[in-house]
Amino acid sequence: MRHGRVRWVAGMLCLGVLAACSPSPSRVFSKMQQAARQGDRKAFASHFSETSRPFAEALLALYAAEYPKDGNRPDPLRQITRGEVVGESVEGDRAEVRVRMEGAPERVLVFVREGRAWKLDVDATDRENQGLPEE
Repeated sequence: MRHGRVRWVAGMLCLGVLAACSPSPSRVFSKMQQAARQGDRKAFASHFSETSRPFAEALLALYAAEYPKDGNRPDPLRQITRGEVVGESVEGDRAEVRVRMEGAPERVLVFVREGRAWKLDVDATDRENQGLPEE
């Protein structure tokens, strides 16, 4: 009985340490900005939730076709690099990162925890910014 309790406490400590070591949602947004600055579409897409990934990959494919890196039109993906995090709140496996974009009103980006990582959820973000209830 005592060994079981010790293992449980050790397990909880390990989970706490792992959770503390994983990047915060705001840090994930910063990584997305860095990937956008570098034009690394694959790294950028890796930060989307499982349900959002098909949308992100389709959008990035469209951007690649319409805005080639050597073209003279600016890539819309670079717009995210102009965002500034102004706040973050985390409740369980859901987080909201408030971002102010240059020349635009403050927006909320909704991140969900998948495993140990925070991922951007496009649908939840859209619903939040339209004032719609969660599904």
